[in-house]
Amino acid sequence: MRLLRTSEGLARLLRCGSTVKKAKNITQLLRQLDASEKELSGLAGETSGRTNLIQKISVLRARIPTAILTHHDRMKARGKMSVAPVRNGVCGGCHLAIPRGHVIRLRDPDELNVCDSCGAFIYLAEEEMVLIERAIVPKAKKLAVAKK
Repeated sequence: MRLLRTSEGLARLLRCGSTVKKAKNITQLLRQLDASEKELSGLAGETSGRTNLIQKISVLRARIPTAILTHHDRMKARGKMSVAPVRNGVCGGCHLAIPRGHVIRLRDPDELNVCDSCGAFIYLAEEEMVLIERAIVPKAKKLAVAKK
């Protein structure tokens, strides 16, 4: 329950913050940061690739707002996913179903969304975006025809 409150508070902070960049950009930065951190954990020893990766991570961390970065670090410290895709209406972090209305709200690139169950930042997987567009457009056309 505490995680849910934290997630709601974080989401509220993100909507109100005037200095927060576009959520779409933040989600992309978080995805890149997560991938880079996973890649770094796979490298052993001191190599030039490792040094370059550490520099890349530092640059990415500098571009992400502090509140979001803190949440990301807290999730990683607990061994959980901090960024998860949503496929077939299911969170990739906790594998629990997300309400249909919430999945549709994921289409809005100006909003940063958090899973109510696990607290991971969630985004709509690219293939899901196409499926939702196909489902919404025919319904809108049916409604327009019915009103005439």
